[in-house]
Amino acid sequence: MKFKRFIEDKLLILDFGSKKISDLTNQLRHLKIFCEVHPFTMSLSDIKKFNPKGIILSGSSILKPVGEQSREPDKNIYGLKVPILGICYGAEMLTEQLGGKVEPGVPEIGIVELKFKPSKLFEGFKADIAAVWMHHEDQVTVLPTGFKLIASTQSTKHAAIEDVDRQIYGVQFHPETYTSDGVQIIQNFVKICNCSPSSSQDFHDEFHSGHTIYK
Repeated sequence: MKFKRFIEDKLLILDFGSKKISDLTNQLRHLKIFCEVHPFTMSLSDIKKFNPKGIILSGSSILKPVGEQSREPDKNIYGLKVPILGICYGAEMLTEQLGGKVEPGVPEIGIVELKFKPSKLFEGFKADIAAVWMHHEDQVTVLPTGFKLIASTQSTKHAAIEDVDRQIYGVQFHPETYTSDGVQIIQNFVKICNCSPSSSQDFHDEFHSGHTIYK
């Protein structure tokens, strides 16, 4: 597997079958952040070779409980010392991999109000309420050691969680689609990763040749 080595600042998206991958990559393209999408089976050695400034774990079209799934990345990614953001299924999956618990809950679909606490993910918001898009049936019920609750909705207690020391974040909602508040969260994660926009005049070509979804 070959990687582009001339771009220093880039993000890695591990795909678990999300239908919102194009929304996510388009948001990053708008921010001029280079990324590549690879399957969740990407080996740890290849991830190290890619040398990302941060990793995003995508959502998934799977609807049954996480515990019944085998879609998991190499657990050693959490020790790479780069920021990680789990989105929807990605948040549920990292919760269970790190010792927390996910169970069937109240389904939540559509744009909802998110009440949040201070966090780097929510920097720049003028109030403590944001509008985000939810699409899930399962919920995080027990947090892994080191994590704390940073946002809730009316139906979802652990709508966003974080481990500040390890810079690992999980959001039950989809920040990559439908709402400007969600887009701001993506932008904040880019800042957490200290990932600079590409200054290359050929960014458009670089992006489109690099964000291929590998199956």
